Parts: sequence; structure tokens; C-alpha cells
Amino acid sequence: MHGVNWIMTYIMPLKFKKYGKISFMSGLLNSFTYVGSSISVYAIAIFSEHSGWSATLLMWSGIAFVGMAICLALSKKNTSL
Repeated sequence: MHGVNWIMTYIMPLKFKKYGKISFMSGLLNSFTYVGSSISVYAIAIFSEHSGWSATLLMWSGIAFVGMAICLALSKKNTSL
């Protein structure tokens, strides 16, 4: 998931270079990352309480795989910045 976060906060904002909004988009996406992290702390706690840690680790693996698949699919469609 670190790689997905890096792509979102570093690579994606470069697409806004022609608008002069690289820093704005990087900050905006980074703030979404922190909001998502804050929400997930509570959601993961609730999920692990009800399903156990094995299911939680499986869920994390699934989410990471889906994130990686989306990034790979999008990178093959448009490889140029």
C-alpha cells in the first residue's frame, strides 16, 4: 500500500503540471490519505473485533492487491505524464 500511496501523492499530481497545480493536488491527495487513515483506524478495530485478526490480515492483503491491480491497469493505459 505504500507504493499506491506514493503513486497517488507523487506521480498523479505531475499530471497537473500544465495547470500549475502540482503542489495543490499533492497536498489535497495527501490530506485524503490522512483522512482515510483516520477512518480506517476505527473501521479496522471494529472489523477485527467481529472477525478476528486472521480475517483482518486477509482483508488487508485483498485491499493491497486490488490497489496494485488498479494502479497497474491505469499505468498501462497511459504511461506518459
